[in-house]
Amino acid sequence: MKRIISAMSLSLFLLPAWAQPTNERGWYQSKDIGNVDIGWINVVQFKEPAKPFSKDGWNYTAKQLEFGRNMVQWTQQTYVPKGMLGEMKLSVYAQDASAPINSSSYNYNEAEKNNRNALPNTYGCYAKMYMHLQKTATKKFWPIDGMADTYGWNIMANSIEHITYQVVALSSPDEFWFTQPKYEIGMKGEWDKEWLTAYANYRNFTNSPNLKKYEHYLIPSNAVDYTKQTYYAIVMTKDGKPLPFEQVTVGEMIVRLEKQLPMMHKIAINNGTRLDNLMGRAEQGLRVIKEQFSNRKNEYVYFHDPSPQIDIVDLANIERGKEVNWIYTQATVTSKQGATATHFPLLRLKKGVKEALTAAGPQWIVFRLARGINPDDAGEVHMMETFVNRFNYDYVYDYYFGKDKMVTPYKPLNFASADESKSAAAPSAASETAKKMAADKSVLFYEDFSTVATGASPAKWYTERSSTTGDKVVVTEVNGASGKWLKLKKTAYPTTFTGPAGGDFTISFDVLVQKGDVAWGTPGMRFEFSDAPDTGNKNFFNIDVSPGDMNRKDAAGWVMVSRNMPDGYETCPIESYYSLPSFTGSKLVNQVNMAIRKKGETITVLCNDQKVFECPKGMPAGLGLKAIRFVVNEKNVYYVSNILVTK
Repeated sequence: MKRIISAMSLSLFLLPAWAQPTNERGWYQSKDIGNVDIGWINVVQFKEPAKPFSKDGWNYTAKQLEFGRNMVQWTQQTYVPKGMLGEMKLSVYAQDASAPINSSSYNYNEAEKNNRNALPNTYGCYAKMYMHLQKTATKKFWPIDGMADTYGWNIMANSIEHITYQVVALSSPDEFWFTQPKYEIGMKGEWDKEWLTAYANYRNFTNSPNLKKYEHYLIPSNAVDYTKQTYYAIVMTKDGKPLPFEQVTVGEMIVRLEKQLPMMHKIAINNGTRLDNLMGRAEQGLRVIKEQFSNRKNEYVYFHDPSPQIDIVDLANIERGKEVNWIYTQATVTSKQGATATHFPLLRLKKGVKEALTAAGPQWIVFRLARGINPDDAGEVHMMETFVNRFNYDYVYDYYFGKDKMVTPYKPLNFASADESKSAAAPSAASETAKKMAADKSVLFYEDFSTVATGASPAKWYTERSSTTGDKVVVTEVNGASGKWLKLKKTAYPTTFTGPAGGDFTISFDVLVQKGDVAWGTPGMRFEFSDAPDTGNKNFFNIDVSPGDMNRKDAAGWVMVSRNMPDGYETCPIESYYSLPSFTGSKLVNQVNMAIRKKGETITVLCNDQKVFECPKGMPAGLGLKAIRFVVNEKNVYYVSNILVTK
C-alpha cells in the first residue's frame, strides 16, 4: 500500500517549471534551453599567418601556434553549442613566474606553479561553455557575472597536466612527478560504483567506433562524490607509442624524498605549519620507511588517492612499529576481510622530453572534456555526442602523424545520434480516430501519437531525458496493444496545450503496463492538471496510478488523489488509495482508461468508466484548465495514449 502525498508536499515537489525559459531572476538555465542553437560569443578567425610567441621564458614557434589555430577552426566547424554559450580561445602554456623560492611567500601553491616549469611546450585550444545565461539589452545571450559553472573542452599538444595530478612535494622546476589515474569498468573497491560505469558508457564513450584507435578513459577525481570533477580523456600518440612517462620504484621515491625534504620543510613553515621538531620527526619517519620497505626497493610505488599530496607532516607522523599506510607496491590489494582496493602508480616525466619538444611539433595530443554528463540536458547530450562521435579524430591523426601529408580540408563526421535518427524518421498518417476527433467541436485536445514515427519524440511535447542514458521519451508500439504509445520513464507534457477556460470538462487517457515494467512498492505514474502553466500559487488536481503486484494474479492496482484548491474546496476526505481491480501487474499487457470529470463543483475520478472517487465540492465551477503533464519515476516504465480533453 502506498501512502498519500499531501497537498503541501506535492506543491513543493512541483517546483520545476513547466515551460518557463528563465528563473525568477530572469536567468536562462541550460536545461531549459537545451535545444536552442546559441553558438559562440565570437567565431574565431585568423586573417594573418601565425607568429612566434614568448612570455616569461616560454617560447613557442609559429608552427606550434598553427596547431592551436587548426584545432580552433576544426572544433568550430564541428560543434555549435546548444543550450550553452561557447567561448573559443587559443591556449599555450606560459604561466606567470612564481614567488622566489627563498621568499617567505613560497608556499604549496607557489611550489605547484613553479614545478610546472618542468613541463614541455603545451599548446592548442580551449573551448569554454557557459551554463548560466542572461540576455543583454540587444537580446543576445551572455554569461551571468559571478556564475562560474562552465564546461571545458581542451585540445592540447604534448599536454601532461590535462591527464595527470602533480605530486607537489616530489616535483621541482626540473622534474615533474605525478599520478595518471584512469577509471576502468570493473575496478574494485571504492571505484565499484554504478554511476562511474554509467559515466564511462555514456553516449557510448567506451565503445565508440570513432575512438577505438586511441586510448580513452575517464579521469576520476573522487570515487565517493560524483559531484566532484570527472573528465573524459582521449590520448593520441604516433603509432600508438606510450607516453614518455616512467614508473617510479620505492627506492627512487625514498631518494627523492631525502632530496626534497628541506624544500618540503620550507613550504610547510611558509604554509603556517607549526609542529615541534618537524624536521627531526620527518627524518625519523624516512628511516622507518627505509626499514619497512628495505626488501621492496625495486617494486613500483602506488597511491590510493588519485591526487595524492605527500606532506612533511605525513613523514613526521610515521611511528616505529606501525605500518606506513599510504605507500603501496601493488595496483590492487585485498584485505583479510576480502575487500579489494585499487591504487594508482607514481610516475615521472622522462628526462630530456622538455628539451626535445622545445621547437618540435606535437608528439602526442590530448582531448579532454570536463563534465558535460547531465543526460537530462539536451545541450550537454549534444556536446558529448560531438566530442565522442562527430569530431574527426582520424583526420587529426593523419594530419599530424600520418605517413602522407593531408591535402583535403577538415570535415566533421556525418554522425547521427540515436535521437536524431529517430527524429528523422518519416511521420505516419493520422489514425481514423484522430481524424474524427479533429472534426469534433467538443474535443479540445486529442493525442494518440499516430502521426509520430515509431522511435521518435513527439513534436510540441516536452520529453525529459533519461538521467542514466540521456535518451528521450519516445513513441513506440506495444505487442498485444493497438495503436502507438508514448513510452514514459521520466516527464512529458504537451507544450502547446490549450484547455477550457472554465466550466465543465473531462480529461481521459489510456495507461498501459507490461509485466515487469513496474516494481511493487515503487511510485506510480502521476497525471497532473492545473489552472496555470507555470509554477507558483496554482490550483492543481493530481492522480497517481499504479498497477497491482505482478506476482499476484488477483492483486488490484490503485490510484491516489492529491490537490491544491482555494479555501472551501478541500472539504472532501481523501483516503490513502482507491482500488483499481482491473489494473493488475501480473498480465503480460494491462491497459485501462483513467478519466477525471469536472461538472459544476463536482470532481470525479473514473477507471474504465467506473467511479473510484468523487467529491461534490472539489473545485470552483469556473476553474480553468491550462496545463497537463505525466510524471514517471525512472525505475519504472509506463505507456500512455489516447489523451482526450472534452468540454
